[in-house]
Amino acid sequence: MKKNMAKSSLIVMIISIISKLMGTIRTSLIARSFGQGLETDAYGTALKIAFFAMVFVNIGINVVMIPILSKVKNEDGQKEKEWFFNNFTNIISIINLIFVLLTIALAKPITQLTLPGGDPELIEWTARLVKIMAPGLLIVGIVHSIGTFQQSEYLFGPMAAVGIIHNIVIFSYLAPLGTKATISGLAKITLLGYFCQLLFISVFSRKMLKNYQLKIDFQDSNIKEFWVLMIPVVIMGFVDQINKFTTTILASFLDIGIITTINNAYILFAAILSLIVASISTVIYPTLSNAFSINDHETLKKVIKQGIEVLLLILLPVSIGVIVLSQTLVEIVFERGAFTAMDSIITKNAFIYFAIGLTGHGLMRYLNRVFYAMKNTRTPMVVQILTIIFNIIGAIVLVKIMDYRGLALAQGLAGILSSSILFVLLIITTDIIDLKMIIKSFSKILFSSLVMGGIVIG
Repeated sequence: MKKNMAKSSLIVMIISIISKLMGTIRTSLIARSFGQGLETDAYGTALKIAFFAMVFVNIGINVVMIPILSKVKNEDGQKEKEWFFNNFTNIISIINLIFVLLTIALAKPITQLTLPGGDPELIEWTARLVKIMAPGLLIVGIVHSIGTFQQSEYLFGPMAAVGIIHNIVIFSYLAPLGTKATISGLAKITLLGYFCQLLFISVFSRKMLKNYQLKIDFQDSNIKEFWVLMIPVVIMGFVDQINKFTTTILASFLDIGIITTINNAYILFAAILSLIVASISTVIYPTLSNAFSINDHETLKKVIKQGIEVLLLILLPVSIGVIVLSQTLVEIVFERGAFTAMDSIITKNAFIYFAIGLTGHGLMRYLNRVFYAMKNTRTPMVVQILTIIFNIIGAIVLVKIMDYRGLALAQGLAGILSSSILFVLLIITTDIIDLKMIIKSFSKILFSSLVMGGIVIG
């Protein structure tokens, strides 16, 4: 098992590295074409609004569905598992279609609520871009459903690679046009990229899709279980989106371009975070879910311990490294075309404060998966709500003291708080975590990482 997990993790990590590098290049190309100004503020905000409904269903598809799919297969067999997936995908598509229509119809008032400090031109452009990109929600929902089924069958590559497909499509627009590209054209090509993701991932599920039927059963017991488990995840996702929109709202009262500055710094931070955490947690999660389903306690302890050790070994040195090399990273990724040296400086300042919470955010994502595998979605929800309240209050206070840097620092500290609470709760409620081992590993790795950082600075 360990050998297979290591092999799968390596494959997913390689694909993720390629995808994240391409995503970083995509952000760089957008910066080259548009810089950091009104157009990029509009595009970034419109993307958030268009996919706001992701929190209601799609964001929890993977974490909630994999444990249920494991249970259905163990209890009723493969055919019942495929039928359940079929029914689930149909229901999710109907819900997403409703959200798409509502988002398009209410684009202008939603934008006005999101950007209370924005000028009329910014609001107008944002609402226009929302209408273009909103249909992508329906497509992404189907992609997530298919990808989740594949991962439950221990097929991880296709879902990991959809980002590559999306980036290729956007590259094909931005690379040849450069500064001649338009922001509305970018929005349209973004939507096309999601459609290409669907075509790509469907190729790897031809047998399953061949048996597809347009049947819907809201009364299915597994669907009901899904909704019960989803409620805390939806609440958590909703509160998280409120948190992100709070950052955008506060940034809208600052200088033009600051929304994009925060977005760019967070994209770089999230790319590094996802690259490390996603490949490990994606591969481990189906194994955890299946182990909980059949009460295999020894496998649980072994897999969770390995995951934490690997994350600490990678996250702590990377955190120190990216803080020390932050200026160089930002310059390499962004500084070209319309993106100036001054843009690099302010983006670097935000990125450093995000990076303070890199280890905290990484462990938080992993520990959430541990609770989800136990079919405990309530605990991560409560912890998320508490830390987001902390983040919002911190952002409101710190933005007055540190300007835009305070928005990034609040999120960094929130990640540390969240992972700490989750660790304590996991230790209290289970005998899975060896606290002495964690403290010992953490101390050794942190010391080595600080020494490394000092050598680099020196």
